[in-house]
Amino acid sequence: MALLGLLLVARVAAQDSSTDSTSPDSRFRRAGPVLRWNVVARELITRELESSGDHAGRVTFYAGNNNSRLYALVSGAQYDALRAEGRSPAADAASAGAAAAVLRTVFPAAHAILAGELAEERARLSRSGVSVPASAAAEQRGRRAAARWVRFAAAELEAGDWSGSVPVGPGRWPADGEPPALANSVTLRPWFLASPGQFRPPPPPAFDTPAFRAALAEVRQVTRARTREQTKATWRWARNAATLWSEIGGDLILRHRLAEPEAARMLMYLNMTLSDATIACWDAKLAYWLLRPSQADSTIDPSVPLPHFPSYPSAHATLFAAAAAVLGHVVPTEAALLDSTAEEATMSRLWAGVHYRFDNEAGTRLGRSVGELAIAAMDREAGSPPPGRAVR
Repeated sequence: MALLGLLLVARVAAQDSSTDSTSPDSRFRRAGPVLRWNVVARELITRELESSGDHAGRVTFYAGNNNSRLYALVSGAQYDALRAEGRSPAADAASAGAAAAVLRTVFPAAHAILAGELAEERARLSRSGVSVPASAAAEQRGRRAAARWVRFAAAELEAGDWSGSVPVGPGRWPADGEPPALANSVTLRPWFLASPGQFRPPPPPAFDTPAFRAALAEVRQVTRARTREQTKATWRWARNAATLWSEIGGDLILRHRLAEPEAARMLMYLNMTLSDATIACWDAKLAYWLLRPSQADSTIDPSVPLPHFPSYPSAHATLFAAAAAVLGHVVPTEAALLDSTAEEATMSRLWAGVHYRFDNEAGTRLGRSVGELAIAAMDREAGSPPPGRAVR
């Protein structure tokens, strides 16, 4: 059986060495501003989505797996601010100011929350000997350094909703009157991809052909023979992939003691890659519209909630393969463990009964292709400005 995953291994190691069994967000809050403000971004997303309830007027660009887009904007702004600030004692304040500028653009109603977070950053620096005026000045420099990321954030808020229609017929995913979740992914502008369909996989086996029936029979057999450990794995990985990778990336940053600019760069590229992987995956999902295994055979009992979008290719396989490739490139000593993590998360979707094996295989190939594209961009950067896009 595959390793239980980098996140779990890191938590066990932390507990063995320091008895620290707190949540990742609690630990990240005690780290540097790059990880702290990633947590702030996640908290603001949760707050906003909970306050809008089930009757939000328009799908936001940062919903679901697309919250990786907001994390990329925040980390990118911090990366630029930290590089501009250099070795200044107030660099943390510049990083915080840059992150707050992006988040204030996306969440204008959270002004008081962000002001409180900035005040805490100034207090931390004051305890280390940096004056409040020096911190405030660094925050201003951070906001200036973040200007292009603020423009990106403003442009994201103008992104359109998906306006397509759901096809019907044998083997098609049943919409049940609702558009597929995350369909707006295909309206978002990629960071690295030339187009959403640049790496679109070939079609899956046609419905009710021998190849399709064989794949469906495998899901039926696997779910009926699912072990207790496999069931636990299906629950473990049935979370938002962008949040999971924020935790995995954060653990890497802490365990390898990456400097703040390195941490910001890692999270920026990780989340840009996750964003492009989501776009590429949904381009394929909305091209093929394949129904889920349990929708083809009602005797299949998934162990996790059935996602409300088509099956092919697997989003977990796509995003985990892409993220593992990028983080493995940044921290090569972790590459094998990251790949093992991706393999288990991908297999968990077959064990759960929500994907066919060919979903996973196509998603893995797609994710690796996106990851290779991101790695090439990382290698080209080499100290020059990181990737940007034309703003609408």
